[in-house]
Amino acid sequence: MPYADLGRLRAEEAKTDAATIRAYQQRVYYDGAWRPEYGRWVPMLAGEYASEDGDIVRDAQARLSDMIQTQPVAAELPDLRAPLTLIIGQTDRTAFRGATAPVGIRPRTVPQAAEIAVHRVRNATLVRLPELGHSPQVEDPGRFLRILFETLAE
Repeated sequence: MPYADLGRLRAEEAKTDAATIRAYQQRVYYDGAWRPEYGRWVPMLAGEYASEDGDIVRDAQARLSDMIQTQPVAAELPDLRAPLTLIIGQTDRTAFRGATAPVGIRPRTVPQAAEIAVHRVRNATLVRLPELGHSPQVEDPGRFLRILFETLAE
């Protein structure tokens, strides 16, 4: 992705509200399969942006994006020693700055990045959830917790 400075990132964050959050989550988190029970998460996040501390939230989100651009950690993955389990919904369409990517550039989605990362970490396991998206803990909490607890027990 081409570099975006903090001013541009803050301008992008300034457009965030409940409608944009819901549309984004519906499109990329849940692969277009919105269920009413997902709706409770939208006002929670939108409330952070709409609060009296909204400017702090937008600035923090912009700085997070800047950090991802300027301080990548991919080269450090082989240095991880602790066991790592990635539980990834395969219909997740989340991609860093994917909504603002220039025409012709397709950033990696979370499942694509996980496929690369699992091979770079010595003791890593990838649990692929084919029919779930970015928030498997929301879409199928029972299944997610079962996998999580089995992983922790190992």
